[in-house]
Amino acid sequence: MSGQRMNNANPDPLFSATTAAEYLGLGEVVRHPGQSIRRLCRLGKIASTRVAGKVMIRKSALDAYLEANGNGAAPEDEPSFGDLWA
Repeated sequence: MSGQRMNNANPDPLFSATTAAEYLGLGEVVRHPGQSIRRLCRLGKIASTRVAGKVMIRKSALDAYLEANGNGAAPEDEPSFGDLWA
């Protein structure tokens, strides 16, 4: 890589569960937004990975979740955001 500069701008950044919840605007909707995101990841609804023991989510995975669930009405077999912190 000598002579080349690395481009630090990542078009698909990794978000923590808390940052992902902020990106989705869950802070005003649920009591524990970070926990809600972690639960959706655990249920396989949002693709995620672990980095140093922390759940990390790509922006593209959040966008895909929004695209799949964008109408605001969750199918009956999926938990709603309100049910996630209960």
